Amino acid sequence: LVPSERATVASGPIHHETQQPVASEAESSNPDVPSLQQTKRSGMTMSSKRTAAGRRSGFQFLGVSRVLSSKRPLEGEQHGLKSTLHSGPQGAHLIERNCNEEVLSIMRADTANSACADCSAPLGTDAWAAINHGIFLCIRCCGVHRSLGTHISQCRSVDLDDWTTDQVANMKGNRASNAILEAHLPRGYKTPSCLDPVAVCADFIQAKYVRKEFIKAPTTEHTLSSYNIFDRRVSVMLRCRGRMAHASIEEGVLVCDVPGWSGGSFFVALDPSHECGPSASSSSSLAGPQDRPIDSRFVQVLGLKREVLVKFELANFAEVVLWLKALRGSAALADRSTIKQGWLTLLASSGFKRLKKRWLVLHASGLYFFKRETSGNYLPEIGLSSGDWRDVIKKPSVQGIDWGHTKEDYWIHIKCQGHSKHFQIAAPEEGIRDAWLQELFNWVGWQCRPSSSGSASLGSPLPMPLEPSDTSTTTTTTTTSNANPVGSPFTSQTPKKSPTETE
Repeated sequence: LVPSERATVASGPIHHETQQPVASEAESSNPDVPSLQQTKRSGMTMSSKRTAAGRRSGFQFLGVSRVLSSKRPLEGEQHGLKSTLHSGPQGAHLIERNCNEEVLSIMRADTANSACADCSAPLGTDAWAAINHGIFLCIRCCGVHRSLGTHISQCRSVDLDDWTTDQVANMKGNRASNAILEAHLPRGYKTPSCLDPVAVCADFIQAKYVRKEFIKAPTTEHTLSSYNIFDRRVSVMLRCRGRMAHASIEEGVLVCDVPGWSGGSFFVALDPSHECGPSASSSSSLAGPQDRPIDSRFVQVLGLKREVLVKFELANFAEVVLWLKALRGSAALADRSTIKQGWLTLLASSGFKRLKKRWLVLHASGLYFFKRETSGNYLPEIGLSSGDWRDVIKKPSVQGIDWGHTKEDYWIHIKCQGHSKHFQIAAPEEGIRDAWLQELFNWVGWQCRPSSSGSASLGSPLPMPLEPSDTSTTTTTTTTSNANPVGSPFTSQTPKKSPTETE
């Protein structure tokens, strides 16, 4: 605003040498003429006024016709691209770019590019891309790639960012990139889905692009035992209430011990038909703002009929990543087929008193005791200690095995670490007992020969492979100095008779 004789509107370019207006001394002292600061604050329109001195005073407004008479070339025009903005009466508008159409045509050329390269989320025109890997991503996985740094991934929007011809030429697609970066996924390893928490996707992306674990074949092949988890604390949801439990996964079977619960404990035998994944809590759902999933610390296992077999909450997302990888790997490689099963008599831990008969099922994960006979040669899908399932002996807990006979039974004594009592079972015939001994030795990985009586323990010498027993030959025993601990009811190869039996 500059003082002038008449209030007029001038047209023409704004020149940089135009000085800021300064009101004259007469105008500033005249009360009828508002000051420049008052005009800016009030926003009033100045018009011509006659002052007491009889002269006109006013302000002149300089309108804007164009911003610059000469403009510099924009960054995109230096590479032969069209500008992203153009002038017009309605303001700035986005215009179509040639290179973006080429990227979209590459994306539509292969069906593998219609889903995210990392989590398989469906993609649209608002997809993102990692130009140095030549892949198309969803917005969530793109955020993980950006956090890795530009030396790992260089991300651009398919629709909103400018592309150069070199960047377009580097887009080889998801199929070709994953054929290299996912060439050697471990057995049982499942890539994350769009419903998994971001922590699961981030763990997979770091292993795939930073550590590059899947490019070369692993030195040791993944087996079912590679996904074992031992004694982790979780909060199991029982009747809509969380209870702290000790959980383990061994050879494809999830076992939970819940102290203070009337049910005691339970197990779930995983199967390839089971689905293991995140679950929403009771107060929230998986659908979040903008149709993006909300990260949940709840993990569940769905059964053959899509019912919830077990659901538990974990302390942090690191535990969620660990458990989802273990559950999915175990379910993919698990087999519920049993090694051996049959009826045996359970003996008292303090002697040879018979208690009850139990249906024993030997599985790769452990030796299970049931109240009733199970159907088929498969481990039940789920077992409750309040139901038919009574107990289990896990392979890592076995420390020693003794065997022998009395006048009535042929017994087996299994010494376990961490148990307050030892397991003693008896068979009516020697052949049945020796068949169980042979399978037990194979199960724990010991090479011992069943005989009329003997003892074997963890760390004992293994002089010969396992062979069927021959009762007509001399008894063969494999023992060590700690095979029969002090206080064990089986301190010799043949059990001692009580004074009453002697009489």
